Amino acid sequence: MGGDQEEDFDALYRQTCLPVYRFLRRRLPEEQARDALGEVYLTAWRRRDRLWREAPVPWLYGIARLVLRNGVRADARSQRLREALREAANVPTHTSGAGEDAVERMRAAQVLAGRAERDREVLMLIAWEGMEIPAAARVMGCSPATFSVRLHRARKRLEQALREEEPTARLTGPWVRWGRQT
Repeated sequence: MGGDQEEDFDALYRQTCLPVYRFLRRRLPEEQARDALGEVYLTAWRRRDRLWREAPVPWLYGIARLVLRNGVRADARSQRLREALREAANVPTHTSGAGEDAVERMRAAQVLAGRAERDREVLMLIAWEGMEIPAAARVMGCSPATFSVRLHRARKRLEQALREEEPTARLTGPWVRWGRQT
């Protein structure tokens, strides 16, 4: 890797980072825009042999659009996982505040993290990756029937773990904290 390539890329970055950041910022919150900017230039570095030297900003905007699209897909997968976890555990979906949703997501993620590796993998293939049972069975190296049994058992164990993790008392006032008076 020659020093000239790095210097050229540094110059490209200095010339284009502000318009690319603004492009991203119009579409994302500040922190996410900064993260996406890094991904854009990482991708640009990897594809520098295809760089449009005469018009780099449109080329970088194209990369930014791909980064944004990947982010949308990741958000959709995350939403499907949350819904699948709720469904698997028979957790009712109700409208709640952002704080309650965050606590519920953290609780579900924590319970899922505590599951055995095989249970996590089975649940994630279906919920996160959105695979059908035959494809997921191929990934796990078993028959669809065996995979279905594993999935059923993993869901039951997850449901039980979520029930066991359910807090026994709810916050009812500023003086009560999870069942203890302060």
